Amino acid sequence: MTANADLDGDGKLDEREIRLYERKSGTIRQMALASLIALFILGALIFLPIIPDKRIELTADHYSILVFVFGSLVGAYMGVTAWQSKK
Repeated sequence: MTANADLDGDGKLDEREIRLYERKSGTIRQMALASLIALFILGALIFLPIIPDKRIELTADHYSILVFVFGSLVGAYMGVTAWQSKK
């Protein structure tokens, strides 16, 4: 944490740097959580009977791109979090 959070390069973390680092980490966590929720919602929408099969077939390419992007965001967050905890 110290290498990434030390903005002025003095080797010490002050309150401003700690708050900024925690705020940035929280924002990234919220983005990953929103992506995970969106993945579940998209998955549930596909199987609802109110959406016709024809419409699902027409938007299948868009769904696959969204699932790839949201899954990549969640995977990147989990990977970087695990990597930072071992550092």
